[in-house]
Amino acid sequence: MEFELPEKGKLKIKAPKNKDKKEVKNMTTVVKKGGKRQAFSPAKIRRSVERAAKDAKVPPAKRKKLVKEVCDPAIALMKKKRSIKAADIRRSLLGRLARKSKKAASAWRKFDKKKKKKKK
Repeated sequence: MEFELPEKGKLKIKAPKNKDKKEVKNMTTVVKKGGKRQAFSPAKIRRSVERAAKDAKVPPAKRKKLVKEVCDPAIALMKKKRSIKAADIRRSLLGRLARKSKKAASAWRKFDKKKKKKKK
């Protein structure tokens, strides 16, 4: 990256060196609907499933188990990929959630519908 300064000529700015280059190279990116890219965040996935289960009134003990059963295999699979579409993540999680708890999957879909109505 270079910036021009009128008085002093060119100023070079270097990106900070990352010691964990393997981690950066293998980092999964999420491609959003509009094409924007974002780092993959397992916490967001867990939080989404947790909220869906909470909205479906799943008891806290079962909710924790549900989050673990749905999220852990999905996150492990997604971490192996270099990039993944947000829609694919959603589809995968909803499918897994529907097999474990139809109420939680229904709550997620209901939330999506509300969100889409607000955007319009």
